[in-house]
Amino acid sequence: MVLGEAYLKGILRPPLADVKALPPNPPHPFQTDLLFYLRQRFFKHHTPLVFGFAVAIYAFTQVDSMMAAGKKKAYDEAIAEGRSPFGHH
Repeated sequence: MVLGEAYLKGILRPPLADVKALPPNPPHPFQTDLLFYLRQRFFKHHTPLVFGFAVAIYAFTQVDSMMAAGKKKAYDEAIAEGRSPFGHH
């Protein structure tokens, strides 16, 4: 008898597992301890990403406030000169 025949006859097959008797899977430490996750994974792998987002948000906020300040200055100058601030005659 060859190995394939033995397997097909059920000689080498392991018994079927009783699914209800299996122990529950233990949770990963990341699922149970937030500080452990933050120390082991988040700070090591995601700090550059978070820092990059922070820099991008800060830069865009600065550019936006500079544009708003420029528009306000142009508006105030036009009002002081007696012109329409919206570019009309």
